[in-house]
Amino acid sequence: MKPRHRILIGVAGASVLLCVYLFWLSRVPRLSEIAITPAFEEGLASTLIGDKYGYVDERGRVVIEPKFDEAHEFSDGLAPVRIGPRWSYIDRNGVVKISLNVELAMPFREGLAQVEVRGKWGFVDTKGNMVIEPRFDNVTSFRNGVASVRMGGLRGQVDKTGSFVQTNR
Repeated sequence: MKPRHRILIGVAGASVLLCVYLFWLSRVPRLSEIAITPAFEEGLASTLIGDKYGYVDERGRVVIEPKFDEAHEFSDGLAPVRIGPRWSYIDRNGVVKISLNVELAMPFREGLAQVEVRGKWGFVDTKGNMVIEPRFDNVTSFRNGVASVRMGGLRGQVDKTGSFVQTNR
């Protein structure tokens, strides 16, 4: 008798859990309707609504309509977004402030953002000027005034002018 009793409790418990889960699913928006990225930066989060990205505020209100194919977080008052093949940086009102001809644009850190051009990485400033020409195979964002880079077999850190301050072979 004991094994049957345990099985019945197991089935009953599973049924209760299934009902709770189905109720929870009915209350959560479908991913096809809206999906919010986990991090709010500068009070906004990129959000997938349908098949386009926009931005919501911390109350969940859409503040920049979804029209982007890709969108990253805000930093230094700007966010990198892509429409088709073209990357731009928008302000918190959704106005394009910088338009670039690059393959990939990343968020600003310490006033500079990583950009990829023809398979090489460089950095632009908040005005869109290429301040460190794309010559690196890999880069990290700036932190404490330096970014880690790799160029062929050379690894090291560069300052905000692109000069090596430390190298490792």
